[in-house]
Amino acid sequence: MDIALEDGVFNPYEYEGSPDVDVVYGYLATALSFLMFTVINYVAIHIGPPKNYKGDTWRWRNTFVSWIHADIIGVWVLYCLLFRSEVFSADLILYCDYYIYTVPAISLGYFMYDFLDHVYNGKVISNYEVILHHVGVMWTFGYNIQHRVNIPYSLIALMVEVNSIFLHARKLMQFDQWPFDHWLYRMVVGLNLITFVRFRIWTVILIGLGLYKEWHRLTLAYHVFGSITMFIMYLINPILFWRLFKNDVLRSCIQHRKSDHKHANGINGVNGKVPELNGDCHKQP
Repeated sequence: MDIALEDGVFNPYEYEGSPDVDVVYGYLATALSFLMFTVINYVAIHIGPPKNYKGDTWRWRNTFVSWIHADIIGVWVLYCLLFRSEVFSADLILYCDYYIYTVPAISLGYFMYDFLDHVYNGKVISNYEVILHHVGVMWTFGYNIQHRVNIPYSLIALMVEVNSIFLHARKLMQFDQWPFDHWLYRMVVGLNLITFVRFRIWTVILIGLGLYKEWHRLTLAYHVFGSITMFIMYLINPILFWRLFKNDVLRSCIQHRKSDHKHANGINGVNGKVPELNGDCHKQP
């Protein structure tokens, strides 16, 4: 591999990108991904939300398309973890091949689609934190794809999509008003919390450590945007995890205690039966 060197040290300003992949392939994968998610969006419009859903149709559709993206990228990343482990033991800045190069390119196409979907539907202000996240991701992935560097780091960053599979599935099940005590909903909630810690919080920590470790091998632009993006992630993830834990664990415990108390005192029940939770519980975040 032809690496730009200065006094025997890697110089990121002179490196012209991995010769193992053609950047045109990245452009093509990004464009096809943008087109694919646009088509999925129109299919979702045609199908429509579940009959039980009474909220904003755009919110359901946006979550559904995000769930599809998470399924595709999450499974792809898991495959790399299980069967392409050599990628993560290689040089995380310089290693590149077409298989892993395609992953951030497809994801970039999705984030470009979702950004424009927010703009077109007037959701930029109400979902400003999502827009900030998307801008950071689009810049980072766009830079990596254009310069064919940091592709394994992009793959590590996309491990968060493993958690997004269950995060979005949880929300879709709430939209469809699944009972909170249903075994499948409880399983999704449990996997969401577990994967949140393993694939979202831990992944952000790894990226932050990598940014610090590889600081001398990155350009000034990457220092600035990488640091800003990591700062946003370090703020958002603990808040989101606390909200999930509070709504899915603490609230559930409180509801069970209230139900047990009513059952013990014979309140609001017939022959000792505890009344079912009403639909208002599905309005939780």
